Amino acid sequence: MTAISLIPAESAAAWSQYACRGCLVRGRLIPVLHHPATSWGEPHQWPRAVPDELVERLADVAPGIALGAVVTRLFRAVRAGAAHAVTAAVDELRVVGYRLSTRCMYCETAEGPLTVVAVREAAAGPGHGFHACRPCLVGQRLMPFTVQPSGGAGELRYWPDAVPDSLVRRLAELGDDHLADLQPVVERMWPAVAIAAGRTAGDLQRDAARAVVADAVDVLRAAVRDVVPDGGR
Repeated sequence: MTAISLIPAESAAAWSQYACRGCLVRGRLIPVLHHPATSWGEPHQWPRAVPDELVERLADVAPGIALGAVVTRLFRAVRAGAAHAVTAAVDELRVVGYRLSTRCMYCETAEGPLTVVAVREAAAGPGHGFHACRPCLVGQRLMPFTVQPSGGAGELRYWPDAVPDSLVRRLAELGDDHLADLQPVVERMWPAVAIAAGRTAGDLQRDAARAVVADAVDVLRAAVRDVVPDGGR
């Protein structure tokens, strides 16, 4: 979901503060991050001079990229009826849209499904987004953001060593809906992992934590069994 307004909707018929990617494109909505400098937080739509295919491309621009300055120039040019300035701003947006669209933060590919793994700017370089392709998701043992335990600041998280590589691979095949269902399991597992690996807890406490981790891994394995059979993709 993308923030499109800082003004809460007053009724069901009013603009929402957020839009999914499909509605972002169909409504030609501009994310709040890219609003012109003159905005008070009200929703904005891309001017007609921005073609539909570019609107769709801009909907995938990585979160770490801000287009506010270009959009401000575009809106000023549209209001002034300055055709050359409008064309120049649209061309600049096109460059950004095609060169800085969402990419894997490791291998920089824009191909194939990309998974959100962080929402914190410091987690990735400009233009490379907060996403990982499936091979890097598995190779780096990255935990998709959808399934991460609460309490974090949107930083990268990795599957604990207790989760075997074969299970990490199968978890990488799951969509956001399935991952969201597993978030409570990860929530229980996360503090137990720290206790089990720590030195300050007593033996009984560490043993109990290891049991919690082992149970959570079993639940994760059972959850993916029907969706991604062992030995499958």
